[in-house]
Amino acid sequence: MQVAATTPQSAQSSVALKFQVAQTAGNLNVIVVGWTGSSAHITGVTDSAGNAYALAVGPTVQSGVESAAIYYAMNIAAAAANTVTVKFDSPAPYVDLRLAEYTGVATSGALDAVAAAAGNGGSGNSGTLTTSLAQDLLVGNIATETLLATLAECGASLPKLAPLDGLIAANAELVSRFGSAGRSVH
Repeated sequence: MQVAATTPQSAQSSVALKFQVAQTAGNLNVIVVGWTGSSAHITGVTDSAGNAYALAVGPTVQSGVESAAIYYAMNIAAAAANTVTVKFDSPAPYVDLRLAEYTGVATSGALDAVAAAAGNGGSGNSGTLTTSLAQDLLVGNIATETLLATLAECGASLPKLAPLDGLIAANAELVSRFGSAGRSVH
């Protein structure tokens, strides 16, 4: 697994970020993007290797406060250098872009289930999702104005994408059973 992150401090119509090491054919790219406010909208997610990205969940919007979305590309092409670009319809303030490459994930039909919610208060909870596969990769995200909360590790077997500047924290977990799964942030 490899990760990369950037948090430009001015409004951006486009944000690009390069994976730091070569990418392996057949892997899965997951893109988590958040931004302040709800007036800007993502118009496209592309990369220099030509992989096709699909929206997994979102945008999850807390009106006027923040927005977030998760995209993925399955069965990616090998690339010595790959840059992911997220484009917006208008400059998005304080974009927080996270990239992750996972190995060992299905090369087709990789999206099993999603859950998302927006709100405010001292705890975050996207709700429970029910998986139908014997082995799933759960990817979680929480966006906060100040990141007073941190992701509950919950026995995660894959590393957390460390938060930068307090907008997004993302976490992943490989589960080896099907059924209900839920994680909370306190």
